[in-house]
Amino acid sequence: MSCGCRLAPPTAVKTKFDVNGELLFPKKLVYDLKAYAMSARRLTREIRASEEDKTILFLTRTGRKFTENSFTSRIAKLRARLIESGWPEYSRLKFHQTRATFGTRLVSKLLGQGEDQRTVIRFVRDAMLHRSEKSTWDYITFVEFSPLKETLSDRYFAFFSGQGDSPKADEVIDD
Repeated sequence: MSCGCRLAPPTAVKTKFDVNGELLFPKKLVYDLKAYAMSARRLTREIRASEEDKTILFLTRTGRKFTENSFTSRIAKLRARLIESGWPEYSRLKFHQTRATFGTRLVSKLLGQGEDQRTVIRFVRDAMLHRSEKSTWDYITFVEFSPLKETLSDRYFAFFSGQGDSPKADEVIDD
């Protein structure tokens, strides 16, 4: 279950085209954030913060608010740790990809529950704060074609690797 949190100008959150709407948060996350707000770690950071920054939930160890640069450096550190841990596929990880993953998973879940496309489009558009439905249609298309792409990829691999019940590539080429 999730609850909404109104996001409307003027806020410190930048949105493309000054779009406003509600952000969805799972209830568990809201509870966790409330617990963090009262934690010793957070309160220690608040003590170090300037008077104007004391109400900010996420502060650096020194009590400063995070900037776009500090956030970018944290993503870079995460990317480096993932690669060092043997996951080179994360070498091009960008934060914005998490947004696309959210949209894709939300569309998949709603379509999987039997919701009609029109309802899914409206809900996902609002959840992702898209200005128009055109952006949201990309997620519908991606999700609907994913099983076909996966099947074709599996068949392609089976054909060229000689695995499965498809003819081997060298047999087809010889013919």
